[in-house]
Amino acid sequence: MRTLVFVVAGDRVLLIRYRDRNGAATGEKSDRAGFYNGIGGHVEKGEDILDSAAREAMEEAGISLENPRLAGVVHVDGFAGKQIVNFVVTASTNDTPKAECDEGRLEWVEMSRLPDLPVFADVKPLLERALTDSPTFTAIARFDGFELVTLHLR
Repeated sequence: MRTLVFVVAGDRVLLIRYRDRNGAATGEKSDRAGFYNGIGGHVEKGEDILDSAAREAMEEAGISLENPRLAGVVHVDGFAGKQIVNFVVTASTNDTPKAECDEGRLEWVEMSRLPDLPVFADVKPLLERALTDSPTFTAIARFDGFELVTLHLR
């Protein structure tokens, strides 16, 4: 189980760009080098989903979350050969994020730029859905390795 946190300020979203292939990326995320993603990570044993999102935001970006909301739950099927459940959380912040963390560089990105950036194919539609006023959504994102095959949002 993981959180995927979209911190939003106006028309910008805070994303992490994983270290590039020539950088210091190691471990399980080294194959994602150069890609942008929301902040987040594993839900720890005994941890509430929103508490996990807040912890990850502090660890990765050095920020406190304001008004966190569970926007959706996504079964990620086959991403890098794994089965993952992502809890999609939206929030804002009054803090200034740090420039970098162990995993990469943090950037405020205008949402209109997302189609031009190396992001995983499910990020833009999940973000768009998460920012609607609709109730919590569910979804399944089927991948073949790192390639999105289908995304079904409910």
